[in-house]
Amino acid sequence: MILKFILLGTICLSTPDQSTKCNQYMVNNLIDGPGCRFKSKQIGIRVKDQIKEIEGSMASYDVHCIAIDNKGYNIDHSFKISYNIL
Repeated sequence: MILKFILLGTICLSTPDQSTKCNQYMVNNLIDGPGCRFKSKQIGIRVKDQIKEIEGSMASYDVHCIAIDNKGYNIDHSFKISYNIL
């Protein structure tokens, strides 16, 4: 039985001066896989809009939804999402 999901995300952006910066974040205690996917999409859209405000561009966005059961990490229910940046 899956107890929770942990969302680990990495967002890389290109700044106007042509440098690349990456940040990581974590969201704990998500109820299920679809909730993890939904939360990652919300965060990605919000951050992409913030990056546009500084005239940068999102270079990459990768997310891992890690399933946790009563024994710890559950590889069978964990998944990775890679977003295409357009």
